[in-house]
Amino acid sequence: MKQFTLGACLCIFILSCQDKGSDKTNNKFSNVDLVKIYELSDKRNGKDIIPYLKSSSVVLREAATLSFASIRDTSFIRNVENMLSDSDFVVRIAAAYATGQMGLVKSLNTLKTAFDKEQDETARGEILEAIGKIVGLSYSQNKTDALVLSQIRFLDSIRFDTHGDRRGWSKAAFWIHQAGITDERLMNRMPFVLQKTDGDSRIACANAMVRFKGNWFEDQKNKKYVLTWCRTERNSDVRIAQMTMLGRINNLDSKNLLMGYLKDVSQDQLVRIAAVRAAGKMQKIKTKELLELLKDQDDYIVLECLAAMMNKNTTAQNDEILTICNSRDAVIRSSAMKLSAMNNSGKMGEQIWSAYKASTSIYDKVHYARALGASTEKANECHAEILIEKQFPLKYALTESYIEMHHQKNKPTDTNYLTHLIEIFNQDDIGTKALVAIELREVKLSKEEKKSALENIRPALASLVIPREIETYNEIVKTINAISPETLAEKKVDFNHPIDWTLVASIPHDQKVKVTTTKGEFILDLKVNDAPGSVSSFITLAKSGFYNNKYFHRVIPNFVIQGGCPRGDGMGGTDYTLRSEFGLHSYSPGAVGLASSGSDTESCQWFVAHTHTPHLEGRYSIFAYVNGGMEVVKKILVGDQILKVEIL
Repeated sequence: MKQFTLGACLCIFILSCQDKGSDKTNNKFSNVDLVKIYELSDKRNGKDIIPYLKSSSVVLREAATLSFASIRDTSFIRNVENMLSDSDFVVRIAAAYATGQMGLVKSLNTLKTAFDKEQDETARGEILEAIGKIVGLSYSQNKTDALVLSQIRFLDSIRFDTHGDRRGWSKAAFWIHQAGITDERLMNRMPFVLQKTDGDSRIACANAMVRFKGNWFEDQKNKKYVLTWCRTERNSDVRIAQMTMLGRINNLDSKNLLMGYLKDVSQDQLVRIAAVRAAGKMQKIKTKELLELLKDQDDYIVLECLAAMMNKNTTAQNDEILTICNSRDAVIRSSAMKLSAMNNSGKMGEQIWSAYKASTSIYDKVHYARALGASTEKANECHAEILIEKQFPLKYALTESYIEMHHQKNKPTDTNYLTHLIEIFNQDDIGTKALVAIELREVKLSKEEKKSALENIRPALASLVIPREIETYNEIVKTINAISPETLAEKKVDFNHPIDWTLVASIPHDQKVKVTTTKGEFILDLKVNDAPGSVSSFITLAKSGFYNNKYFHRVIPNFVIQGGCPRGDGMGGTDYTLRSEFGLHSYSPGAVGLASSGSDTESCQWFVAHTHTPHLEGRYSIFAYVNGGMEVVKKILVGDQILKVEIL
């Protein structure tokens, strides 16, 4: 891509904006100073952004403050904290968010002081979430920090009356529970908060409750409350979380409620999926009670039902399960075969292997290859197939299954397992190299075996192309560090892809994109004002036809669909990486994010969230939202194709 100096970019910018037709609405980057702030942020140059924090323009102060949420250089924490007392609430909101992203324990007292003084409800909520985020992060690193744990007392003691307060408090509780803190005080307050709020605050409360890992759901009074709440709740997004709660209660009443939801075809699809998933963990629900769901017309429901049965004894129903699923697509047939193999000591290998060999579609073969992981009797065939297979998705799936076989209780009596792993590693494939590197950290190796492994994997570092193959590079580094006295540094991605400001200038703030798939079409609203680097890269790739005929390689119902990988296995990328761009958007249903293997490693792969996924916020750049065709998104399966991406 041709590069320009900043000055040249700005000149082109202004001319481009002047030439726009009346049918196009300019984005905010006709402001030269905004361009400079975003460019400095993209280069992670916090020092030169500091002067903009004192600008007379609220817009510039907000943008400068928010940039530190992406830069996350903690040496600038005092500068960001100072913006918590800015005269304008939008700047204070940005400051609270950026402070939370930086995650320093020493910011907690500053945030609490700011909260006491704050009058704007949205800013107060953002401050509370920042406190929760810092508490969660710090607890994960040091589980005995008294200062961190004292924040729960603070959050439990505050009184609030506004929607913004309650939403922020609930999101704070989410981050605290997500980290594994089992103090019940915030959980005990949830019923009161839920009674006083609605909309996204109720969703935030429900998600915070689901993440709680303590014994709160075992208390009889709490069980009664949840059951009553589940019977009266009308918000489907809240109900999704409630299904998990019913599974944790695990009594006859919760079983009956759960079975009612999962069998009611008038219920929202995602609610039913959540109910099936919870049923898989509920001991009181037996396999025979789920069999009818295998006839459901919704593929997601059937797949989740098969996954739920993995946690149960299906031996008596194996033949019936296989018969019901035999007329469905390969992804369902293969899942049924894997289920049968898992409950029959792996004795399904020949049938799975025959289906694999007979398939002509690459992703049908991928599905059967993954099913082989439960059939240890086919370990030799699987290993041999890996060595001759050339298609990346299939080679990756076979390697996953070969490794899975050696983690089964009746694992193959394979005395050459390490030798075979090294053979796979030494093939010219970054996907299988990464898988083998991870496995070498898991298996027990003798001193001599470690020496042999190191001799084979260490030389691979020099041959990997950075930044495109950074994920594989760092997996190998982690393995070297784990099995040797060495302490190699993981690779950090250098700045390598400036934002194309010429292109950004031509993108209206409400730019739409049509994605045509083998299941239908959906529309994206691109958020160029918030993520100019991500949006401009996506548009460039789309216009070049890069995404045409790519596949969705990862689908997790009630979570995400993910595609755009040039290899088709999730390990592919472009020759450049993008900087993470974090803002105040949330991962609500239809949010579109860029996949990454760590901060500032984004590339071409993107995903769409099925439902609320707050744990992704501040970790993966959001650059678009689905604005039509969400029903298509919720039908996509692994192996469905992106036929084309059109800029509208």
